This record gives sequence, C-alpha cells and structure tokens, in this order.
Amino acid sequence: MLNKITTLLERFDYLHSLIRRGKTGCAEKLAERTGSSRRTLLYSIEDFRDHGIPIEYNKSTESYEFKGEVKFLFEVTVDGEKIVQIKGGKRKNNNFL
Repeated sequence: MLNKITTLLERFDYLHSLIRRGKTGCAEKLAERTGSSRRTLLYSIEDFRDHGIPIEYNKSTESYEFKGEVKFLFEVTVDGEKIVQIKGGKRKNNNFL
C-alpha cells in the first residue's frame, strides 16, 4: 500500500517539476513523459483541478502551467518518526522507503 502511495506521489512530483519548468508539452507528450495514456493524464489533471490545484494549458507556450504558486509537501510520520518526506521535488528517505 505504501509503495503504491509513494509511486503516485512520485508521479505527481514529476508532473509538478515539468509544469514548474514549462516542459510538459501537449497532453500527448505529457502522457508519454509520465508513462500514462492521454485519457488517464487528462483525468488526473481534472482531478487535481477538482482538488483546487490551478493547472491550465497555455496554447502559446504549448505547455501546462500553474495559475498561481503551487508548492508540494508530503510526509509520512510513524510514532513521531519521519519515514519519508517529499518537498518541492526533493525526496528524503529516512528508513525503508
């Protein structure tokens, strides 16, 4: 279960990195880069939007972008001990992940 969550977070972290750098390309290119189908990618982007993450496609730059500042922070703590932290594209392992 934790490995599946970590994989999903790593995918979002990679997507976040591509968007921040303006390197996504169109939906087809972004799907290829993230290892998903175009349909799955578009569902994921819509899901992010539904959760308040402002992602838009810019036709002039041919890339997805955030409309506003978006920071990414995820941390797993067990009994007060930080197991894994992903912050702004940097992952820090403390134990088994």
